[in-house]
Amino acid sequence: MILWLLVAGVFLYADHTFQTNTGPHGGHYKEDKPYYIELRKENQTLYSYLLDADKKPIQNTGIHCDGRLSYGDGSIQNIKFIPYKEDGFI
Repeated sequence: MILWLLVAGVFLYADHTFQTNTGPHGGHYKEDKPYYIELRKENQTLYSYLLDADKKPIQNTGIHCDGRLSYGDGSIQNIKFIPYKEDGFI
């Protein structure tokens, strides 16, 4: 019985750990309290969206979006996103 609980616990933990969160634009999001940031890559374009605490898109009017990309070789690239439609940045 103890072994079964241990195995069940490992599977539940693994399922939660590797779970992906899909945002309203089809991208993956991460929490950055009190907001969420959703990223979606399509072809060679990276889209970003700011979501509220309820994971609903926030309009981009009056918002500036700067990003920093870290690469596997240790290099870093600072980028400025430009507004895209009413709630995104590219």
